[in-house]
Amino acid sequence: MATTPQTPRDGFGGIAFLHTAPGHVATFGVLMTDMAPNIPVRQTVKADLLEAARQAGGLTPEIAALAREALEDLAANGARVVVCTCSTVGGCVSMMQEAGMEEGGMQEAGTPRFLRIDAPMAQAAVRIGGRILVVATVEESLASARGLIERTAETEGRPVDVRGLLVPGAWPLFAAGDRTGYRRTVVATVRAAAGDVDAVVLAQASMATAADELSDLSMPVLCSPRAGVTKAIATWRATARDSAEIQG
Repeated sequence: MATTPQTPRDGFGGIAFLHTAPGHVATFGVLMTDMAPNIPVRQTVKADLLEAARQAGGLTPEIAALAREALEDLAANGARVVVCTCSTVGGCVSMMQEAGMEEGGMQEAGTPRFLRIDAPMAQAAVRIGGRILVVATVEESLASARGLIERTAETEGRPVDVRGLLVPGAWPLFAAGDRTGYRRTVVATVRAAAGDVDAVVLAQASMATAADELSDLSMPVLCSPRAGVTKAIATWRATARDSAEIQG
């Protein structure tokens, strides 16, 4: 486990990110610096969670328990908001919510909030509606993202046609540090397959750099980092207000 503190402060009280790829540390560090430089940030990388999920063919109960432990550890160390940035193991947060650990507005003030980075993206896709093409470079992430969008659509009562597309050969490029090759492979695959869909969802945070190069497509291309960070910041500010009211 590698932890990178940013703006350290006694008691922490900020936003913690759980990653499964080291490359996300810079991405989310820049976003937080640009969007909310005064909020303390800690980032933890546990690449073994993604590797275990890939070997198991998805998020098993055992892997979910390990992910939950990692998320709860970040909360126990002072984070007000804990964000899982991995679409594959992000289902752990959904499980925690379904188990009653998250109850939206019913939560007590001061209770840490657990978020998955791709939830706002899924909600945006469902609100666009119609034919949604979900693109991923890891098979397990594709299944997780499709499931999230389908559950979101069911919750909101909106009919959607969710299609999946796995980008062959892309993930080894990212894992090897070839970000340019990874981005180009994703962009080329999406351009060839977008066709008549109403929205494209880039399921993994690692794919965000491809979104800018796809901005000329006729349909929206959604990615998770900025939308997820926006949600995390809003949630942090809400918890900060709640805490201030209690102390007042």
